[in-house]
Amino acid sequence: MKSIINKSQLLAARLQTRRLPFRLCAAMPFLVALPPIQAQVTQINPIVVTGNSSDQPLSEVMPSVSVISRADIARLNPPDMMSILQGEPGLDVFRNGSIGSPISVFMRGSASSQFLLLVDGVKMGDEGTGISGIENIPMSQIDHIEILRGNASALYGSKASGGVIQVFTRGGQGLTGPSAEVSYGSRNSMSTSAGYGVSADGWKTSIFLSHQQGDGYSSVNLNQYPGTNAEKNNYQADSLQANIAKQLTPGHEVGAKIFYIQNNYQYNNPVSVNFGGPDTGLYSVENRTQTLLGYSQNEITNYWLSKFSIANSKMSSTTNYLAKDNDFALNYYGVSPFQNPYLKGQTEQNDYLWKNEFHLGQTQQVIAGVELNTIQYNYQSLYDTSIGDRKLFSIFSGYTAKYDRIGVQVNVRRDELSNQDQKQSANTGLLGVSYDLSSTWKWTSSVSNAFNAPTVYQLYSSNYGNPHLKPERANSIEMGLQYLVDETLFKVVAFQTKYQELITTDPNNNYQYMNVNQASSKGVEASLKSKWMGNYLQLGLTLQNPTNDDDGTQLIGRSKNFGSIDISRKIEHWTVGSQWIAVSSRTYPDDAGNQITSGGYALMNLYGGYQFDKNWSARLRIDNLLNRDYQNAYGYNTPKFGAFLTLRYLPS
Repeated sequence: MKSIINKSQLLAARLQTRRLPFRLCAAMPFLVALPPIQAQVTQINPIVVTGNSSDQPLSEVMPSVSVISRADIARLNPPDMMSILQGEPGLDVFRNGSIGSPISVFMRGSASSQFLLLVDGVKMGDEGTGISGIENIPMSQIDHIEILRGNASALYGSKASGGVIQVFTRGGQGLTGPSAEVSYGSRNSMSTSAGYGVSADGWKTSIFLSHQQGDGYSSVNLNQYPGTNAEKNNYQADSLQANIAKQLTPGHEVGAKIFYIQNNYQYNNPVSVNFGGPDTGLYSVENRTQTLLGYSQNEITNYWLSKFSIANSKMSSTTNYLAKDNDFALNYYGVSPFQNPYLKGQTEQNDYLWKNEFHLGQTQQVIAGVELNTIQYNYQSLYDTSIGDRKLFSIFSGYTAKYDRIGVQVNVRRDELSNQDQKQSANTGLLGVSYDLSSTWKWTSSVSNAFNAPTVYQLYSSNYGNPHLKPERANSIEMGLQYLVDETLFKVVAFQTKYQELITTDPNNNYQYMNVNQASSKGVEASLKSKWMGNYLQLGLTLQNPTNDDDGTQLIGRSKNFGSIDISRKIEHWTVGSQWIAVSSRTYPDDAGNQITSGGYALMNLYGGYQFDKNWSARLRIDNLLNRDYQNAYGYNTPKFGAFLTLRYLPS
């Protein structure tokens, strides 16, 4: 794919992306004093696509973007998505439950339903809860992750008002040869994966399989909700990924991808006596996620690249109640035992996209295209139903250029929303300007607006739905400073976002959904990646003030301050490293409506590895080394000390 940068810049950036980064340490003083035994290479300035939906070096991207590479994932050896996202600037991440349960991702103080998840470009999301389903993606299937923070509706439409997380799978990167790994760790957790790829005669094919299971832990704190079911929350997940592509002639390629995930997890339900508790039952959830993608990419001329794709994604969830008799079921719902399934929902999206890139010389690029996205949702539970659909038709365009020291990015988009009751439209835009202060320092700024369409459940829930809901809207401004030299990339960004027409429930009207709330979030995020005295150092820091503007209180579930320090070193065949994560307090209501503030906490993780030869390696990760007892929300436990060992075969 072509880029607007000159050839020497692109070559230098691509050479950097081929280097293997190492950022592990056991103790900072020890690593600083130790002389390097083997040269350490890092991925400082990789090529990314999410910032403008086309190839750019990370240092040239106008929005705030960061990358988690495959080398990062392999080195850090995280057991799940939660572990790898923690510590990223601007991302406040946690879950109320064991592995497999939903992950909340608050980007710059936005709601967890206000960020868009893409998997190889395919949109994913649950139209009932609004969650993304990112927790269902197994780590062994991921090549790298790109994170765009801030309003991005002008690029990606609805749900991108908080930002975008794009996951690129391993099969989608054209990998060849065999690979396999097996892991075992605390709480009887185990995972296995294997894959094989072939590239020959213009064909690229690959297949990857994975399995994960474990005992988990009881997610409810019995001191705060006595009498609640205290069983461990078991989990199990299986996935299949297959890809095929054919280069018809130079510059013309067709391909197809499939990604299927099935996971099962259990959870406990903390309910006080005020609401018929305690709940002595155990819930079991089965999720199925599937994405299908077919595409044709064609270089029409040496300056015109066209891509047409058809994508389908399905997310289904079924919850069963594992109890023969329970007073909570009788007291609260008037039925015992529950009739299974307790609840069941499915979201299906179809997306048709035609995107064109026009390269006007070496420093200018125009993007233009159209998109049609259709959503069908079906939800049933013991007390509520929701059946409906929604369509979004979009026209978009973008312009990126570099005039000497001045960089410009302009994106505009119009979305036409329609459901069976009404039609609405949303116009969004992004204007970014940068200025090279010197060969190493750059100033950036941008203004943008965004929207977030109501979910089908919010529109058509039989008990709480409101078919006349308006889209949530947001306006944002940000300004940043960047420093890039050799093996160091430093960024600091100040941001402010104001949200209007936020969707909430009306306690005076049977908790029906309505547009009333206003909120804002302003703050500063900073990041650093650098080679330093033979070590690899990565820092992330976010200071923000997410506020409910209706009453001036801190937004529920958000922390104001969080950050991480990650330092590592390679010593011949060994790598050693450590990670510190700190999070300030959050406020959450209990089930009686009382506002409870959870204390802040700091965690220390260790990780290391040994490279037996160019193909075989072993990795060890220790989470919560000091066995801290902490909470993200009242009534919920979090994982204690954990150790995880992985043996990996990956031909170089």
